[in-house]
Amino acid sequence: MNSRIAARWLLCVMLAGLAGSMVSCKSTPKIPLAVADGMKVTMNMTVTLPDRTVVSTEGKKPILFTQGTHENWPGLEMAVAGMKPGEKKTITLMAEEAAGPYDESKKRTVKLEHLPLGAKIGTKVRSKENGMIARVVKISGDEAVIDSNNEFAGKDLVVSVTILKVEKP
Repeated sequence: MNSRIAARWLLCVMLAGLAGSMVSCKSTPKIPLAVADGMKVTMNMTVTLPDRTVVSTEGKKPILFTQGTHENWPGLEMAVAGMKPGEKKTITLMAEEAAGPYDESKKRTVKLEHLPLGAKIGTKVRSKENGMIARVVKISGDEAVIDSNNEFAGKDLVVSVTILKVEKP
């Protein structure tokens, strides 16, 4: 009889121990989403140019994009695939994987009077005809050369990214 009571007591202790070690579904931590096609991604990015110029979103407005919709450079989209919030990565992108080759035909000369008052080298302007954004790259007399190439076109880049958030659309 005593052995029966002991066996029951031991069984109760074992079952209580199992119940105590079980985790409720409600308390299961959420697994962070990974960057995948269709996901909304928020990230900080620092770009280092060949001349060691650094352009960064750190402390500014982060970059928002939907993965797989080609809103970003092809090489960058491939590099961030599978990353999760909090992860960091530094990659080297050849010009073709980033903003593409530099296109000399995207430069044109315009009359200075067609630019905003006070325009100088580096000023960004928007075309009234097609809405494209260009930068003033040269001013000579009453003319200016504007360039609608991406500022990173034709350049190999070192890009450091930090994934801040990944969300379902």
